Amino acid sequence: MIDSKDISVVVQGAIDKENTPKCLKSIRKYLPNAEIILSTWEGSDISGLDYDILVENKDPGAANYVRSDGAITPNNVNRQLVSTQNGLMRCKNKFAMKLRSDLILTSNKFLNYFYKFPKRTEEYQLFKERLVIPSVYTKKYSVFTKFPVLFHPSDWWFFGLREDLYTYFIDTPLAQEPEFSNGPCKYPKKIPNPKCKNKFFAEQYYCIEAIKRKFSNIEFEDWSCWNEENTTQSQLFMINNFIVLDFVEHGIYSKKHIGVLRKNNGLSIMKGLVSHRNFLKDYKKYCDNNFSISFRYRKFWQTIEAKLLKRFKRKNII
Repeated sequence: MIDSKDISVVVQGAIDKENTPKCLKSIRKYLPNAEIILSTWEGSDISGLDYDILVENKDPGAANYVRSDGAITPNNVNRQLVSTQNGLMRCKNKFAMKLRSDLILTSNKFLNYFYKFPKRTEEYQLFKERLVIPSVYTKKYSVFTKFPVLFHPSDWWFFGLREDLYTYFIDTPLAQEPEFSNGPCKYPKKIPNPKCKNKFFAEQYYCIEAIKRKFSNIEFEDWSCWNEENTTQSQLFMINNFIVLDFVEHGIYSKKHIGVLRKNNGLSIMKGLVSHRNFLKDYKKYCDNNFSISFRYRKFWQTIEAKLLKRFKRKNII
């Protein structure tokens, strides 16, 4: 397994009084020798928090946008970008992890998967090695529109080589407003809710900006810009650059979504998401035809994980 002394963890975002202390404590427990960089906002209350390096960022602010279900919500794309970029710039180790400040580790088993999927198609490689990501909000399609959601890896957390996280985030410019959150989509007739005007989801923005720096032939102008070619390219880029894990494989959770985890026994069976099983099937199909998929003991581990979640809740770990 990868030694935690070779890992830098960027804990980015606003300080959550309840969960950020738990986040930092969980890193110390499961990655005991890792370097912790807390990248948050100027003026934040950081008293009592356990970290190695503090990065205090100027808040770039957020813009409101209308989602495809009609709800109005703040777009924090630039907030996440600034706190992530400035945190990564302080990392010293070979491996890096980007972690939201309200996420909590209950294990370090995600490290076991980093070298498990070596076969890749060189034509679609963006990184030196794959990045490990969670299945929650790694999307295949929109629950509201039922249309494809392309180039949409989860942005909750990433683990991989520091140089690959640099490739993904460092040279990405701030999203331009108001066009990003309130500009017209290229194909408005595809969108059931005409009020939805965000150019990309935040996850798509980071991904497509990184891809375009290396692959100038990708034409993906906004989230409504899907066709057969783009859908295929998205699928191939995703399977060749990421490892997607469910909670039962990675053990990192958000208290905000603990009900979903408990209900689904730690599996990402929420509509529209890419599960670990989906990832394995695509890895076999596109990267390694000889790869063997076995779920013989899956039910057993689902039961164990469900019991662990209840125990964590009783002990106020989660």
